[in-house]
Amino acid sequence: MTLPKRSKKRQAMIDSGAYQPPKRKPMKRTAFTAKQGLSLLKKPKKETKSKAMKAADKWFSEWIRLRDSDEHGIATCITSGRRAHWREMDCGHYLSRAKMSTRYDERNCHAQSKMANRFQGGHFMEHGFRIEEKYGRGTCHALAIKAMQPCKRTISDYLFLASVYKERVKWIEAHEPDKYTRT
Repeated sequence: MTLPKRSKKRQAMIDSGAYQPPKRKPMKRTAFTAKQGLSLLKKPKKETKSKAMKAADKWFSEWIRLRDSDEHGIATCITSGRRAHWREMDCGHYLSRAKMSTRYDERNCHAQSKMANRFQGGHFMEHGFRIEEKYGRGTCHALAIKAMQPCKRTISDYLFLASVYKERVKWIEAHEPDKYTRT
């Protein structure tokens, strides 16, 4: 890259040190006015697919753990049999959450202890046996077939799921307060 040519006079000033580049003036600090404030207002953020999915996951997880708890809010892990308050449990998926067609299937998800779900791989086989006991023979096979089906959800689908499960959780909170709150 070549620099533009300078005049001889300017080059002589630069070489002698007499030329000083212009200094920038600092910005003036002025009082904030309401008119300036209007330009600073941000547009409301658009709902993204990942945020909508996160909301659906949150409410679905809470619903599953409440569904699997007793009248005092104590849930039993489907794989290990450990008992704890539903807030201390995870929503364990038999088939991975990556399988979008079974991610929100209530037969695929159950209350599971954090230890079994996160650190012991979810006890896949034990989880399968318990699903067969609970829902009948062939349920695991039906879930596996469903998991192979393509599933593309939109933002509105996730928002709908979030609203449905949020409504269910709020109903439990209103009608079964002993189950919802920790005693």
